[in-house]
Amino acid sequence: MKNRLWFASVWLFGYSLIFPSQLLATEFNTLASTKQSSWLAFNQIHSVVDNVNKLTERNTCELDDEPIKVNNYQLWINRGINLQQFKKYRESILCFDRALLIEPNLASAWLRRGISFSYLKKYQSAALAYERALKLNPDDYISWYNQASALKKLGKFKLALTAYEQVIKIKPEDYLAWYDRGKTLEKIGKYEQAIASYQQALIIEPDYYLAWYSQGNLLTRLKRYQAAIIAYQKVVKIKPDYYLAWYNQGNLFLTLKQYQQAIAAYHQALIINPKYEQAWNNRGAAFEGLKQTNQALESYNQALRVNPNYQTPLNNRHRLLSQRK
Repeated sequence: MKNRLWFASVWLFGYSLIFPSQLLATEFNTLASTKQSSWLAFNQIHSVVDNVNKLTERNTCELDDEPIKVNNYQLWINRGINLQQFKKYRESILCFDRALLIEPNLASAWLRRGISFSYLKKYQSAALAYERALKLNPDDYISWYNQASALKKLGKFKLALTAYEQVIKIKPEDYLAWYDRGKTLEKIGKYEQAIASYQQALIIEPDYYLAWYSQGNLLTRLKRYQAAIIAYQKVVKIKPDYYLAWYNQGNLFLTLKQYQQAIAAYHQALIINPKYEQAWNNRGAAFEGLKQTNQALESYNQALRVNPNYQTPLNNRHRLLSQRK
């Protein structure tokens, strides 16, 4: 997946927040677009670069007491960004607040304030900060994206869906927005629309395996098993070590009583994750379907070696042994 600048702000959950060189470039562009000269912008950014190493010893929101620095909102924003780099999110919020005291209408400060709140899992405060950013800059798809993420965390799925749709309106080629729109549609039970959203993500980025996987899961829920198998096969073609896709394929083949194919899929899942007890148990069920009792027992035994307290293979093993008496 390509590293894009907006990952720094958008992918709050599960991805790294900050790529320092990219963020400094962002601040350079911000400064250069103001009334200040590009020369001044360059020199301020150069100063930020020089100060990054100092922050390892000085991870607080403070500046030298010179009035020219204390009253420069951009320096407070830069300090807040640097603190985010060191995961000092509470301290970074103080810096963004100082910038906003000087200039309340800074969309970038509200946005970054929201990012810090999101990392602190204070999603209500994050959503409010993103809302303020959007009032100032309604066409900023990054703020819409982060707003959607915060709303989703708050369980406000319909509002999150509206925010994702704003992202797509501004940037229709953003496959991740289509994907997250699909995940949100799932949450409110609109499965067909969710599948359509995943398909749109895949038109833009055909190798995005998570969209194939999520589509497979929904198709399984809708009992469209053959289509789901095709989706899972796409996943493992793109990412062969994704054992859950192999396991889910096995389950579908088991449901369709295609036992040999099920065993082959479970085998692949277990090569990748030999401690996946559910795969061992279901592999045993597939062997039972083929009347191969010894192999079924061995699979159930293996599941119990992985997890002696796993009740399902324990029951299956007991049943098979009782039938032998």
